Amino acid sequence: QASAAQNEIFEWVASLGVKAYNSDTGTVPGWELDVSVPDAKFAIDFNGLYWHSELVQKNKSQHNVKSRIALKHGIRLFHVFEDEWRDKRDIVKSMVMHRLSMSPTRIFARKCSITTLDSKDARDFFAASHIDSHTRCTVAFGLVKDGELVAALSLRKPFHKKWHNRFEVARFATKLNVSVIGALGKLTARAKEWAREQGAVGLLTYADTRFGGAECYSNSGWVDDGFTGIGFWWTDCINRTNRFSTRASSEESEEEVALRKRVVKIWGCQNRRFLIDF
Repeated sequence: QASAAQNEIFEWVASLGVKAYNSDTGTVPGWELDVSVPDAKFAIDFNGLYWHSELVQKNKSQHNVKSRIALKHGIRLFHVFEDEWRDKRDIVKSMVMHRLSMSPTRIFARKCSITTLDSKDARDFFAASHIDSHTRCTVAFGLVKDGELVAALSLRKPFHKKWHNRFEVARFATKLNVSVIGALGKLTARAKEWAREQGAVGLLTYADTRFGGAECYSNSGWVDDGFTGIGFWWTDCINRTNRFSTRASSEESEEEVALRKRVVKIWGCQNRRFLIDF
């Protein structure tokens, strides 16, 4: 039986004027899609934090396998966690509308000017427009149209030593409900220019496959470098925190820390890694 949140998502998608289905069992054989729009080759799964945590869902590959199988049938599957629909509904809706090619406003990047953002402008923009909010970065660039910031990309030093001589895209986003055609390509070009000046040998980025395909990177000059392992978060079944929030110490194992904090793992999908070499 569909949850109340799933029904909310279905009713909202249907209100866009597209032909949507609730609890669709016919599009991907053997699998149920919570909300599907077959004509757009798109579907949404709503993932409740308790029911999709390791307390109930023992197979950590479940979300990833479902996304892979859906894609083999031509369907881009978009996973929404319970806390995202509750706390970041406007961002979720903007992302979905973009994937349905229904963003209310369309702008061409070639008609935008490019600027370097100060830390406050970058933080405010990503907090308002990125599903994972803002994160620390070394530099951020933005596209401006008629005095308004409509897209931004930030860079940081990678966490993994293997990539120490590159810069990593920390965040990329467009303003809510705005499709900026060519934004990633234009911002990537500026990022390449800046990173070269710093002596880097290339750029690196990760695209979370739980939001569907990552064709925008391939279309913007990035080279597909394969998949990472399956990502996870910690959850108390009300909120999620990143994987670094609960870690082993010299006194406690990861399991002991998690037990003390009363959190469990909830699994996502693989990331696709993309590179640009200079």
